Parts: sequence; C-alpha cells; structure tokens
Amino acid sequence: MKKRIINFCVVLAVLFTCCIACKITVSAANAAETPADQFLYKYNSTYQGIELTKYLGKDVIVNIPVEIGGIPVTVIGVECFSKNKNLKELFMPNTVTVIRTKAFYECSELENISWSENLKNIGKQAFSYCNIKSVFMPDSLTFLGNEAFAYCQALEEVTCSNNLKELSGTFLRCRNLKIVQFPNSPQFTRIGRGAFSGCTIEKIEIPASVTEICAYAFSLNSVDSNVMELIFPKDSKLKKIEDYAFKYCSFNKVTLPASLEEIGREVFSHTKELKKILFEKNAKIKEIPACAFAGCMLLEEVDIPENITKIDADLFYDSNHGIYNKVKKINIKGGKIKKIGETAFKGLAKNGKITVPKK
Repeated sequence: MKKRIINFCVVLAVLFTCCIACKITVSAANAAETPADQFLYKYNSTYQGIELTKYLGKDVIVNIPVEIGGIPVTVIGVECFSKNKNLKELFMPNTVTVIRTKAFYECSELENISWSENLKNIGKQAFSYCNIKSVFMPDSLTFLGNEAFAYCQALEEVTCSNNLKELSGTFLRCRNLKIVQFPNSPQFTRIGRGAFSGCTIEKIEIPASVTEICAYAFSLNSVDSNVMELIFPKDSKLKKIEDYAFKYCSFNKVTLPASLEEIGREVFSHTKELKKILFEKNAKIKEIPACAFAGCMLLEEVDIPENITKIDADLFYDSNHGIYNKVKKINIKGGKIKKIGETAFKGLAKNGKITVPKK
C-alpha cells in the first residue's frame, strides 16, 4: 500500500513538472507567430520591408512575424500597439530594426520584451507609460527618441546599448528606477534634458566620455531611505553642467572634475543631504552662477577653485523662498576673483570661516 502511494506521488510530481514546462513553452520566444491577419501593414521602401501599422488583436502575448508574404518585417509603426490594455509580453524577430513614435505608448500591462538583436532605432515615447520592470538594450541600438521609456513606473533596472551617443528625457519620471548601466563607449557624450529626472537612482557613475549634462538631467532624483552617490571618474571629460541638472537630489558630497568649464544656475540647489562641494585640483571653471547651491540646508563646506574670476549673487540663498544655508567653511583657493555678486555669501554661519590664499 505504501509503495502504491509513493508511486502515485511520483506520478503527480511528473505531471506537475510537465504542466510547468508546458506553461513555460507557451510564453517562450519560439511560440507560434501572431498571424499576419492580426495586423494592418504596408511596404516601407526606406527600411526595405514590411511596416506594421496597426495591431488588431487582443492577445496577451504577441510574437511579431518574421515575414509577411515572403517580405521581412522590419518596422513597428507609429502607434501600432498604442493604448493596448491586453498586451503583457512581446517578442520581436531579429528582422525588426525600427520602432517608431508611440508604437507601444500607454500599453499599461506590457511587462516583458524580447528585443530584436538588430534593433537600431526606438522613436519618441515608444514605450512611455508601460509596465516594464527592466530594460536590457541590444548593442545594435544607436538611437533613442525623447521620452522613449518615460513614466514607466515599474521600471527598476536599465542597461544601455554601448552604441548610444546620448539620452534625452529617456527615463523621465521612472520613479522606481534604481540601477542604470550607462553606455561604455567614447561616443556617448551627452546626457540630455530631463533624461533621468524624477528617478531614484542610488548610485550615479557618470562615464568619462560624457562632456555635457543638460538641464534637469537628474533633477528630483532622490532616495527616501538612502543617501545617493554621484561619482565622476578621474579621467572625466565633462565640460558643462546646465541649469537645475541636479536640483532636489540627495547626495551628501560632490567632487567635481577638473575638466569642468561651466555650471548652470541652481545646478545643485535644494540638494537636501549635501554637506560638501569640492573641485579637483586645477579645475578649469571660471564662474559660479547665481543660486548654484541655494537651499542646501546641510551644506557645511564649499570650495571656490583656483581659476574662478566671478561669483554671482545668492550662491547659497534662495530668494524666492527666503531659504539660506548655514555654511561653516568657504575655501577660496585662487587670487583671480574680479567680481562677487550681491549677497553671494549670504548664509555663512555666524562663526563660519572664509579661507583665502596668502597672495
């Protein structure tokens, strides 16, 4: 009797395993292609293949066909799947090279994507407002349109293609985005306007190749329970950080690279945990603009680099809200300053110190 019970349990276990295997097979990349009659399509002479213009079905899983009528599918067209509330999983063949504007815009249930290994171009807002949890871009990808993955609230991890040259508004307001692997390539030189604004990246390591960080690039980037890190490598080629780039972040210390030539207005303003602003030796920067560090309530120490010739007004003071820091120490490292703006140092603590060179 015991033997029969054991055998029966073994059979159940085998059947259960088979059921799981069958379930996995249904969602595998080799599942049956979605029939061509589920799409509207046309021939695209530019990309020498079929462009899907509208998906007509209601399937949860869509496997883009490799070809239609013997012609390869190369383009997923403008708003092809836009606002589809059923789609959860997408597989695209390696024939696909282009995903156009808003192709998957507001596909609010879309969680998983199997990318074409030959994908080159993703258009503006192509995946905005989707439910994707991670993005691992193929290295074939050379262009990402503005806000391509914006407002993807479930997105936590991104690995960028090593052949991208810039990111612009790409991950705007992806509130749970914590891990970003930037492109590892000399051609990646620009982090565009609002690229990661409103995210929660815990450690931002700016690649050495980046020469420009644009306005609002990382603004509103804060972690409630942790202090973030901002790291510039020793061989950084960074030349410019635009207005508000790191406003409302939560770093506690920033060391800016010697290559830096220009920073914008309110570049680190209201960075709530910030205690120290330092510059590498022989920093090229010549001017510190108005309100650069305004409203950083915990700021204690600030470097004024060797080559600075001008310090604008309200360096630490937020005149709009009447908020100023209580900075304890300002280190002026050079003797080239020609102009200091009105209330530039308002906010220096009562017993604070300004150190200047002997000359």
